Amino acid sequence: MELLDFYFKSNNPVNTVIEVFNPLNSFTHALNTSYQNPALPNMLYYPYPRWETPNGTPTRAENLAWDKAGNLIYAFNNGTYCASIECAQYPYRSVLEALKTQKIKIHLIRMASTTQAQLVENVTWFEFKPLTKIYKENVYNITISPFNVIPNLNDWKQDLIIDGASGLKFELLPNEVLAWNVHFEFIN
Repeated sequence: MELLDFYFKSNNPVNTVIEVFNPLNSFTHALNTSYQNPALPNMLYYPYPRWETPNGTPTRAENLAWDKAGNLIYAFNNGTYCASIECAQYPYRSVLEALKTQKIKIHLIRMASTTQAQLVENVTWFEFKPLTKIYKENVYNITISPFNVIPNLNDWKQDLIIDGASGLKFELLPNEVLAWNVHFEFIN
């Protein structure tokens, strides 16, 4: 069993849609206006080229950029940070690149957050096949087990196949920090 630790951090006054994985059709590679935030109508997703100052902060991100550590940074139109996706073991950018050719099966995601409300946000598995234009999704209603004795911690046991054309998305609540401890295996 393999393990990856992801951290999702928000400095946004409204919910932020977070997309994880999906490297072949990711909003890290293409403009995807369907993820626009109604509260921030000018927020688009153009991650390339990587715009940053010598200290590594995005100079403009309309509104995604990779930092020097390979983390994905969401920014407002004025360039201030509003959210990020980070991975502890490898740069998140490298994880996305690896998933273009590797397939994984997730068995468990242990979630920890600063608030319990974040732990019950729905998570959507989705898949988009660009050649056939077929889009599928499955929304999972996350619940906290009545046997859970540790506040702000939740284990989500769900077998999910992730490959280059699939991913997960959810809403990150305002000013939230969420950690996902993802237990998975590589499959053929």
